[in-house]
Amino acid sequence: MTSSTQSQARSALLFLYQEVLGQDLPWLSAVTRANKPARLPTVLTRDEMHRLYRDVDDPLLDQVVRLLYGTGMRLMECVRLRAKDVDFARHEIVVRDGKDRVTMLPMSLAKRLKRHRKVAKAQHEADLALGRGEVWLPVARAVNDPNASRDWGWQYGFPAAGFSLDPRSGAVRRHHLDEKRVQRAVRQAAFARRSPSRPHPTPCAIPSPPICPRAATASAPCRRCWTTRG
Repeated sequence: MTSSTQSQARSALLFLYQEVLGQDLPWLSAVTRANKPARLPTVLTRDEMHRLYRDVDDPLLDQVVRLLYGTGMRLMECVRLRAKDVDFARHEIVVRDGKDRVTMLPMSLAKRLKRHRKVAKAQHEADLALGRGEVWLPVARAVNDPNASRDWGWQYGFPAAGFSLDPRSGAVRRHHLDEKRVQRAVRQAAFARRSPSRPHPTPCAIPSPPICPRAATASAPCRRCWTTRG
C-alpha cells in the first residue's frame, strides 16, 4: 500500500468515526504511517548539458533552455518573464509567480539576452505602430493602471511569433512563447543523444545541482545557488 493510499484510508476512518459515528479511535495514533519516498530530480552532468545545448537547433529555444538550466527557473516562470523583471546591471532576474523571488542572471547569457531584448522591443514598437502592442496584465495592475498593457516593461521577454485571441476577454494580443515548443525541443535533443544509463527523456527546468551547472553560470556565486530555488 502506498503512502498516499494509506493516508486517504486513515482520513476516511477518522471522518467516519469522529464525524458520523461520534466515536474516538485512540488506537489509530499508534498505527505506523508509511513514509513518502524521496524522489531525487534528474541531474545532468556538465558534458550532458553541453550536448543538450548543441542539439537544440532553434536559437530562441536554445536561449530559453540555457536560462532554464542556468537560473533554476521553472518552465512557465521563464516563458512568462516580463521585460522589467531582468536587471542586467545587477545580473538578477525577478521571478514573479505567486511568491516573488530573485535568481541570478549568468553573465554568459546576459549578452544573448540583451540582443534578443532589442529584437523583441523592435517588434513591440512595430505592434504599437499597427495599433496593437497590448499584453495581458495581472488583474490588480489592469484595474489600477490599464494603460500599462502597452508599456515595454510589461511585455513578455519571449513573445509569441503572432497574435492570438484571448478567450476570456476577446482581446487580440501577443501572448508569450508556447511552452510546448520548449518541451518538444528538449525532448528531441534528449532522445537524440540518450544513453543506456539515462533512457528517460530529459525534463524541462531540472537544474544541475542545485542550480548552478557551471557550464552556464560559472561567474555566479555558488553560495546563492542554494537559496534562490523556490
